[in-house]
Amino acid sequence: LKAKKAAGPVTVTIETEQDKSGSLTSKVGTKFSYAKFNVDKGQFKPDGGKVLETSLAVSPDLKLSFKTSKGADLGFDYKK
Repeated sequence: LKAKKAAGPVTVTIETEQDKSGSLTSKVGTKFSYAKFNVDKGQFKPDGGKVLETSLAVSPDLKLSFKTSKGADLGFDYKK
């Protein structure tokens, strides 16, 4: 089951799954942008894990991204 709801300037998503034993687990996430900064994914998992994916448009041709969950990645996207 997946539910999305706008909460002011952010969108909140709740994903609920049922495992083989019948118990339910939920992930709570959000997505929003402000000016040229984007939180593409911010999520809390039932096991205590967290996910964060962000990006920043430095110019029309260059976007910086940062992604983390267990490790971290820093990326540069250049379009010409």
